[in-house]
Amino acid sequence: MIINGTIYVKKEMKYTIKPRVFVEDFNGIRLATPEELEFIKLFDSQRFEQKTEIDLDENFWIIFLASDKIFMHNHNNGTYEEYNNIDEVNERFISLESYIEQSSYLGKQLILPVGSEVIKNGRNVYLTKPRPEYIILYILHDSLIIKELGGNQEYKLISRFNPDFSKYIIGDEINPEYSNKNQVYQDIVTQIYHKGKKDNQELKR
Repeated sequence: MIINGTIYVKKEMKYTIKPRVFVEDFNGIRLATPEELEFIKLFDSQRFEQKTEIDLDENFWIIFLASDKIFMHNHNNGTYEEYNNIDEVNERFISLESYIEQSSYLGKQLILPVGSEVIKNGRNVYLTKPRPEYIILYILHDSLIIKELGGNQEYKLISRFNPDFSKYIIGDEINPEYSNKNQVYQDIVTQIYHKGKKDNQELKR
């Protein structure tokens, strides 16, 4: 059963972006067929190697049913993906509730070590002491739910392949404060819908 507004995340967060190759014929410019791509690769393989990139889908998605179609709304950037049935959705997505149920709790901080370069008052400076910035809450496969320790203290979904987090070290101490899975789930739902409401109010101004 589909419940409009249920929050999901992608099962696989790491995607390879394949290059899009266009060709021109009598009808104009169009995407190359698979056969044409194979032919082009024989003569210009570097063109494909250079343009192939890795994309990370670190987003919360919200499901909606409309006109016999299922739409997945990307909460972070406002885009939509369209699916024909719930089986297609379940192939690519897992509900946030199921994600948290299946995940393991860690409760350790992500810390910027001494010497890390940060921006302060518009200038690049180097840390003279470690600075905790996030706490890793839950882990499932190659993804993590983390929470900011400063700023808006938002919950975020990240991939372990995200290069931005390679500069952090993981603390030793375990903080049990966020180990209540139901409470964290409710907090994330509240965060997402509060932000959505705030964004809508900004658009109406």
